[in-house]
Amino acid sequence: MAKEEMQISEMDIYSKLSKIRKLIEVVKKDKSGYNYKYVPEEAVLAKITYGMEKYNVSLIPRITEGSASVELVSYENTKTTRNGDVIKQPVNEYMVKADMTYTWVNNDDKNQKIVVPWFLVGSQTDPSQAYGSGLTYSNRYFLLKYFQVATTEDDPDNWRQKQAEAAKIEDAAICKDIVAKIGDKVAVITDNGKNEEMKAKITEFMKSNVVINGKASANYTKITNPEVAAKVLQGLTEMEVK
Repeated sequence: MAKEEMQISEMDIYSKLSKIRKLIEVVKKDKSGYNYKYVPEEAVLAKITYGMEKYNVSLIPRITEGSASVELVSYENTKTTRNGDVIKQPVNEYMVKADMTYTWVNNDDKNQKIVVPWFLVGSQTDPSQAYGSGLTYSNRYFLLKYFQVATTEDDPDNWRQKQAEAAKIEDAAICKDIVAKIGDKVAVITDNGKNEEMKAKITEFMKSNVVINGKASANYTKITNPEVAAKVLQGLTEMEVK
């Protein structure tokens, strides 16, 4: 047995895991431009599995017996079209949950173990896919969080933020179209601003439906919520009919 292998075989499990973590710290030191940027997650995970092999450590995942559950979750996605129509789309997804444990084992002394409680959750339109995604993310994030590795590129919150930004851009575009239609309605109803009585009615109507910075407002051009814009457009349409 080589000297290094002998030294590794004599290490306890905590020392081995500490050595694996140091391998990850080396990978993390990667800068791009003026911002600190971590390498792709796959490179970090590759280092972890390499370290597990080098230091003769195993990781055993286990779902706690009787803890798994599958639940059908139904909800509606509401979207507003550029014409101001509100469309509700039903969505059915399966949510899989289970308690787990991850057990680190020192292969050179299998009596040395570290048992870590964990949790699995996955959501997809197919229950088997929900289970599979739950296992994948559970395993990935257990390794990353156990070794305290920051994941700026693939963090769920970062992903949700990007989704929210995309939705905000889409909402702004939809609002712009609806607000233009609102302007056309106001012009027709008030005879291009000549009908003072209707102008007053529309002002009150706007104040009862439009809130800008927490205050009632008659300035419909500042509406940013497509559902609010659609509601205002519908109200003006009814007012025009009367």
